[in-house]
Amino acid sequence: MAEQFTEVFDWDMSEVEDSESFESVVLPAGKYPFKVVKLTKEYFEGSDKAPEGPRAKLQLEIDGGTKGKGVAFERILLNKKSAWRIATLFASCGYGVNANGHRTVDWSTIEGKEGLATFKIHEYNGTESNEVDKFLTPKAEPAKQAGGNAWA
Repeated sequence: MAEQFTEVFDWDMSEVEDSESFESVVLPAGKYPFKVVKLTKEYFEGSDKAPEGPRAKLQLEIDGGTKGKGVAFERILLNKKSAWRIATLFASCGYGVNANGHRTVDWSTIEGKEGLATFKIHEYNGTESNEVDKFLTPKAEPAKQAGGNAWA
């Protein structure tokens, strides 16, 4: 994590310097590298479409190059129906396949991992934001794990 984000504040603080603020932009739809900045473990209360259960809320920092940095929030239910989404997230971040042929998943190490995804623009109540359309799996997973450029 960048040094500017390591200082912890107290609830009794009365002022804060705003000169080093992070500016997020809504990037045009497209393919961008991302970094998992934060994982929040939530509990989904259930709905007509999905049962209750654990849910991961991921904060992704999108690297738009000269266009700037964007932010997207991705929520993934931890259930069988969402297994493909979990698998593509971890594949995109360079996690391999185990001896059983299943994707390795380790939520405790996902923060700080980088991957590639296609992002789209989501509009809600007149406000636009970036949203993950699809996590992209490296073409050559061993190259990614060995530190090579698997996205080329």
